[in-house]
Amino acid sequence: MPDGMMRMPPPQMPPNMPNIDPSKEIWVETVSAEGKIYYYHAKTRQSVWQRPTDDNIQIIKQNEVIGVCYISKYCCC
Repeated sequence: MPDGMMRMPPPQMPPNMPNIDPSKEIWVETVSAEGKIYYYHAKTRQSVWQRPTDDNIQIIKQNEVIGVCYISKYCCC
């Protein structure tokens, strides 16, 4: 390493790291500007007002999205 360059520390895991099941579709629970809860698909960005209920779905909170982007193929940021 050249003189004067600092070695970067390893990346830290975000504090809101959800436990993601890679075999499931990820939906994000969030709140509209009017305060109503809605859900959007992390990959397709499709949004719905009713909570998705399929067995192949995992729902995470909006504040967990950064953790998902950090660890998976879903980048919903």
